[in-house]
Amino acid sequence: MQRLDLVKFLAEEASALITREMQGDVADSACLDEAAELLELSARIMARTSHVVGSDIIQEAA
Repeated sequence: MQRLDLVKFLAEEASALITREMQGDVADSACLDEAAELLELSARIMARTSHVVGSDIIQEAA
């Protein structure tokens, strides 16, 4: 559950950064770059979670 909470937090932070950039609070694309990094990290965490859950099922089946 902690991983899902972390993914949710990262997605919320990325969303906030995108909103700031869209509102014009920041003149450059730094917010978009940081948001992309946060979303990439959350995707990697989710992929790892799926892999770990899948391996647990395989081990349980064995």
